[in-house]
Amino acid sequence: MENKCSRHLVVIQPSSYCNLNCKYCYVPDRDKKNVISDSLLEEIISKVINSDELSKAITLLWHAGEPLSVGIGFYKKVNSLIKKYNKNNKKIIYNSIQTNATYINDEWCHFFKENDYKISISCDGPEFLHNLNRVTWSNRGSYNLVMRGINKLNEHNIPVSMLCTVTRETLKYPQELFQFFVDSKIKKIGLNPEGVKGRNKNGCFRDNELTTILKEYRVFIEKLFELWKTTDNPLKIREFDVTLNIINQKKKDPNFKQMRSNQNALEIITIQKNGNISTFCPELAGGTFEDPNKFVIKNITEIDDFSELRSSKKLNTISEQIINGHKKCEKNCEYFDLCGGGNPNAKMYEKGTFDCDETTYCNLSRKLIYETVISGLS
Repeated sequence: MENKCSRHLVVIQPSSYCNLNCKYCYVPDRDKKNVISDSLLEEIISKVINSDELSKAITLLWHAGEPLSVGIGFYKKVNSLIKKYNKNNKKIIYNSIQTNATYINDEWCHFFKENDYKISISCDGPEFLHNLNRVTWSNRGSYNLVMRGINKLNEHNIPVSMLCTVTRETLKYPQELFQFFVDSKIKKIGLNPEGVKGRNKNGCFRDNELTTILKEYRVFIEKLFELWKTTDNPLKIREFDVTLNIINQKKKDPNFKQMRSNQNALEIITIQKNGNISTFCPELAGGTFEDPNKFVIKNITEIDDFSELRSSKKLNTISEQIINGHKKCEKNCEYFDLCGGGNPNAKMYEKGTFDCDETTYCNLSRKLIYETVISGLS
């Protein structure tokens, strides 16, 4: 089957270790300092670059643990391996790092600039919000360490994107959150409602409180949207930018339907530090408490090319369930054309199956956003 994906995302876990112990984290083995071996790293890079299954443009996202904990030397090896195997620019490789920023110093900043690494920071806003969940192993808040890293990036004129986990407490402070982003010179933010996923079995947004939660979240999003519209600042908020773009496309073409890469097998590939491969959503890599390998398709050492994964019975079973759930979304949701179908990992971890439609996550991160933006434009 011809691959129509314009750019693949390959998430690679250098180590599961993290120097923080965030209360909502879904990644297993965060206290273990094992680093992906040199031989396995080389096998991954060579197979990613040489695979006919993957498109010409590939983003390597270093994530799932604290990727800077492995040191600059690790990424120098990455660069050398890309140069070794990417003869005649067979692939266009982009490197991106999702980090808690606590390791960032001048040396890291020089490396990022010289090698064009894109940086996204995990931060939950001002100190009183951030330190509620993003703590060290000794349960101390990490805010000052994170801000030190963000300030270093700003000093070196490195654009900073940010992912912010939204909790029940966050909902009380839209003004303070927005002002923090502006003051910190953040270029782009994404808002992720804390969800039940992986090893985080107890997300703060629960189905049995959904009516109250939706009211609180709506007030929060509406205030944030108002601030974003009326403030003269170049800050991009992913949820509003993406939604406005989709709405404009729908206006131009009534037949337009949003497509999401996490609905399609192998458009997003996650490779763990031991070489295990999963797909659809990176969050699925950690499996469940009962079965950590529940969504692992194969190990990188077991294949010569990623195309071989398509013959996996497990992959096809998961894919069939996701497609069935996708059809339910299309049948039952008025926002399907804008959304493109619910998040498979939210379906699995909230409902225990991919074969379903509405989740709490989609109510918060999709429907409320669409309703707020559409209402704000009218």
